[in-house]
Amino acid sequence: MKKNKSLKSLKTGLSPGSVIFVGERKLEFPEIKFIEYDENNFSENKLQDFDDQLNLTHRTSPCWLVVTGIHDTSLLTSICSKIGISTLITEDIADTKRRSKVEFYDDYIFITIKSFVGFNGNDEINFEQHSLILGKNLLISFSESRPDYFKPIIDRIRVPKSRLSTSDADYLCYALIDFIIDNYFSALEKLDDKMDDIEENMLANKNQSSLTEIKKLKRNLIIFHRMLWPVRELVHNLDIGETSLINKSSIPFIRDLYDHSIEALEATETLRDMAATVIDVYLSTSSFKMNEIMKVLTIISTIFMPLTFIAGVYGMNFEVMPELKWHFGYFAVLILMSLISIAMLFYFKKKRWL
Repeated sequence: MKKNKSLKSLKTGLSPGSVIFVGERKLEFPEIKFIEYDENNFSENKLQDFDDQLNLTHRTSPCWLVVTGIHDTSLLTSICSKIGISTLITEDIADTKRRSKVEFYDDYIFITIKSFVGFNGNDEINFEQHSLILGKNLLISFSESRPDYFKPIIDRIRVPKSRLSTSDADYLCYALIDFIIDNYFSALEKLDDKMDDIEENMLANKNQSSLTEIKKLKRNLIIFHRMLWPVRELVHNLDIGETSLINKSSIPFIRDLYDHSIEALEATETLRDMAATVIDVYLSTSSFKMNEIMKVLTIISTIFMPLTFIAGVYGMNFEVMPELKWHFGYFAVLILMSLISIAMLFYFKKKRWL
């Protein structure tokens, strides 16, 4: 069954800022939630459509517009145009194949980042894209699917006088990125467990199935490493970026994010090196087993060479041959063959070839 998805090639020849959905449609209809909070109050409302009366740009308390499902380009264009977001940014939001990045503007910060969501039926790692727009007392998040993905963050905001409920929208932005990066470690733990299973299978001589699994694992690690590298750049640029939209009190938390991204990247590189080592061990083991088989076959062939020679000599059809009509000739040849075989076995044993 062909997937319902839009391809990047559809944008060929279009002008910059053309909003075309690129990716796989994962929701039937977009879902929109509007969350407003302060240290004592919390309100969450599910919207049927984007309400122009929300007046997002003139809020006195932090608010969060949660948009799930980005295949509706008209909805994306409507939201972004109402708050003065560039069409180039709207184009990036609709393109799920974008690499993670951060861009600074006068009135807002645009962030796009990948999140780990699990493995598909072929054990291939799956990521989804989240786009964040941080403004003054405003955060807008655009996600491909999973309306409840950020539920742990929402639950923390509900707690009166918690750090999230008493902080501005920049700390909420940090919390979302931190939540995404923390989930990377759950992916790494699963990949690490998979590595352990492969090593156990190799020890149990299940080499052929292990080779297939290690190839899948190495592919996942390559994809994961390629995804993590721009995330590290994103957090670093967020740390050094000069903007009034990020309070100084949030900078230490962003630097902690950078440490987490480096840790995840290093863990990925370690697993990738381990996968390469396991493949080398597999090839070495296979080569060793093949050498052992060839050694046994060579020894057998070597032992039978003189025996074959003797049998060939006495198998010739000449009428006049020594010992041909000797009464004990047959038994003498068998005894000679046996002695030669035993002598060669002792010789191989002495040379430690056996």
